[in-house]
Amino acid sequence: GEPKSALTQVLKAVELSEEPDATVYDHLGDIYASLNDREKAKEAWSKSLSIEGNEAVRKKLVAAETR
Repeated sequence: GEPKSALTQVLKAVELSEEPDATVYDHLGDIYASLNDREKAKEAWSKSLSIEGNEAVRKKLVAAETR
């Protein structure tokens, strides 16, 4: 319910992760989408998919690209 606060926390998680985490990037995409930053959301979801295939994330990315 507080995307700006969540953004700070998830960006910190990205920074502190030793290896990229698909779930963290998925959540980052969700947060950017809730903040109406579609480009950053697409980047985050793409990164998530490059780490690990996930149909739900793929659907979010396709939906964001067709808007």
